[in-house]
Amino acid sequence: PIVLRHVTVRIAGGSKVGLVGRTGSGKSSFLLCVARLNNIVGGRVVLDGLDCDSVPLARLRGALLAVGCEQHRAGAAPR
Repeated sequence: PIVLRHVTVRIAGGSKVGLVGRTGSGKSSFLLCVARLNNIVGGRVVLDGLDCDSVPLARLRGALLAVGCEQHRAGAAPR
């Protein structure tokens, strides 16, 4: 199934970006598309003027960093 539609993001080269949003809002799907782990049906991903399809996978994925965040209840001790 198509999981993202009509997404346009413009970010200046050299920027550090954080994706935040509710559960199911497409954060992981977006990152998977950028890393070429999800198939893109129509459209393209362009980073710093380069089409991601033309960048070697090792170079592309080496430039990405994903940090997960687990929910913690206020006042609860971490496990």
